[in-house]
Amino acid sequence: MTSDVPNASGTDRAILDLRRKLREERGAHAPTAETPALVYRRDLPQPSPRPVTRTRAGAQPVPLHEAVTGAEIGHATWGCAFLRTTVARDVCRHGDKVHRRLMERCGASDAPMLQHLASLRSVAQIALGDLLFLDLETAGLANAPVFLVGLMAVEGEDLVITQYLARTYAEEAAITAHFVAELQRRGVLVTFNGKTFDLPYMRVRAAATGVPFCCKAAHLDLLHVSRRAWRDQVPDCKLQTLERRICGRYREDDIPGTEVPEAYHAFVHTGDATDIARIMDHNARDLLTLADLLARIPDEHWQSAAR
Repeated sequence: MTSDVPNASGTDRAILDLRRKLREERGAHAPTAETPALVYRRDLPQPSPRPVTRTRAGAQPVPLHEAVTGAEIGHATWGCAFLRTTVARDVCRHGDKVHRRLMERCGASDAPMLQHLASLRSVAQIALGDLLFLDLETAGLANAPVFLVGLMAVEGEDLVITQYLARTYAEEAAITAHFVAELQRRGVLVTFNGKTFDLPYMRVRAAATGVPFCCKAAHLDLLHVSRRAWRDQVPDCKLQTLERRICGRYREDDIPGTEVPEAYHAFVHTGDATDIARIMDHNARDLLTLADLLARIPDEHWQSAAR
């Protein structure tokens, strides 16, 4: 290619040719009007590259109000969510036994476990009703939204399970706010691996949604307690391993934990709550297992921990 400029020297022609090539190169890569702009929403999960569905072919989607007994609950600041409240005996056939065992072993004010918790809080006495059990279900890992906050506490003569469900990603703030309010009413938080996962995760999600978070409760993580109590009796200290080997219970028709995030995303996209009912049952059973493990910890463990 040569320059069209008359009387230009060889060097000038080379410079002009180079400039022309650069202009042509930039023009070849210029954005066109048909190229859509990319918009990123940090508050929402990225869309799936394929349609998300778990509904069986030919089956009609089951709406939430038919799949789960519950009601919408509002928050003055953070909007609405879905609430299901039940009692231990209605969760599964073992629920009533778990409740009775917990009351028999830990209900008295002089129970070694309660005395240990009172020393942690530097108070004279802790009642069983001061305990708040927590188990979360999330839409994935790596700071994915929390969509189900499962709580359990002794209320009068019942062991009551309260579950806050985010029906859409936007309702995460509401369920987080309800959890914070419940936590402030109690003196002790009881979790399984909660010091590593549940409580830090809720702090992060509260920050992501703008919900003020404050936790002054003592924290009893049953993973660490179970390791000290039963590490010589079980191959590992996963929750369902302890449920089978220590509590003697086996689950039927339980949704695997690995399928929970996909099932929730499918519910948000399709409105079919069939698997949401299974997830909420799974969560409630996890909470019952926490209570069962707490009731089975040998008294000697609490007495040695207090020394």
